[in-house]
Amino acid sequence: MYRSIISGESGSLVRDNITTNYIIDENLVPNLKYYYTLKAVDRHGIEVLSTRQYSGAVGK
Repeated sequence: MYRSIISGESGSLVRDNITTNYIIDENLVPNLKYYYTLKAVDRHGIEVLSTRQYSGAVGK
């Protein structure tokens, strides 16, 4: 999972080898919008970066 503060950019790797259907992202700045992009790896090791971003912000 990659996180960026700029829409359209994949950003920096913040989590890898995710095996659950949720994550807890820590050390975020309140009232700043974050954009997340996922990268999937199939059983053959082929990586695919998602073209869809998910966004969210932390309240005060």
